[in-house]
Amino acid sequence: MKYSRQRELIRETLSHGKPHPTADEIYTQLKPVLPDLSLGTVYRNLGQLVERGEAIKLTMPGRSDRFDATLHEHGHILCIVCGRIYDCALPSLAAFDRAVEAETGVTVQSHHVLLTGVCADCAAREAEAERKHA
Repeated sequence: MKYSRQRELIRETLSHGKPHPTADEIYTQLKPVLPDLSLGTVYRNLGQLVERGEAIKLTMPGRSDRFDATLHEHGHILCIVCGRIYDCALPSLAAFDRAVEAETGVTVQSHHVLLTGVCADCAAREAEAERKHA
């Protein structure tokens, strides 16, 4: 793939900007720097980065896809209140992999783990709101 200034700036924004951005967020951040940038170009370049293994696409049920520049295997936790996504370490899934392989005959190559819950900040706000209404 030949060099593209737009792709390089998209990669830099993904690596050093807001964690787990959407394509729209990357577009909004880069538009002042690259006035001719289109949202389609951002999506196309993110797709190329994912295909080349330089980024991870996080499919969020009922929400916009997110992108991650952290490439080592790890999980994600989605706060169902504020929508923030957190990285989390995964325990060894070797026993899980073996069970899946024994049941299906499919050799597990990687994992994409998305947990959902309520983050500590949102839980604290909810608890405070309950105290005020009690």
